[in-house]
Amino acid sequence: KSCNIAASRAKGDYLLFQNNDCFFDGSQLADFISLFTKLNAGILAPTLINEDGTLQDAGVRISPSGHSRLIGIGDPAAASWSKGYREVNFISSACFLIKSDLWHALEGFDEIYDFGYYEDTELCLRVRETGRKLFVSDTIRAKHLMSATTASVSDEKKLRHLHLNRHTFL
Repeated sequence: KSCNIAASRAKGDYLLFQNNDCFFDGSQLADFISLFTKLNAGILAPTLINEDGTLQDAGVRISPSGHSRLIGIGDPAAASWSKGYREVNFISSACFLIKSDLWHALEGFDEIYDFGYYEDTELCLRVRETGRKLFVSDTIRAKHLMSATTASVSDEKKLRHLHLNRHTFL
């Protein structure tokens, strides 16, 4: 809900969403927007790197049962792709760029998804339904402290919301 409120007040042509446990070097923003424009992307995300330097997320695969699998998790972060980006079906909402007009046309995150699970997956589906593509950049990276935002929340509560939201998504 807070992302939707913030986006409704933003004035720019692009919206950069970034979790409070994700560290994106602002000096990369011009390159991020340039690649977004070159690709005519619907959404562009950086490669997410763990604190130990390994790859956390270079896109997400969603199984028919609604379970997610991070692409490249644990691989050496030095691994790269020949084009510097790859098309993916889904991205994590830890950090991503989207055009403001597309975000507003889609009415942002669906607020039926409580507590931060599956709202990004559902948004990706709606972006793809418009004919736009999703990409992850290999040259633009962000460090993400996975689950640090919800560290004070019990595992039981996280799992309950994860399962509820997955069933809502399916």
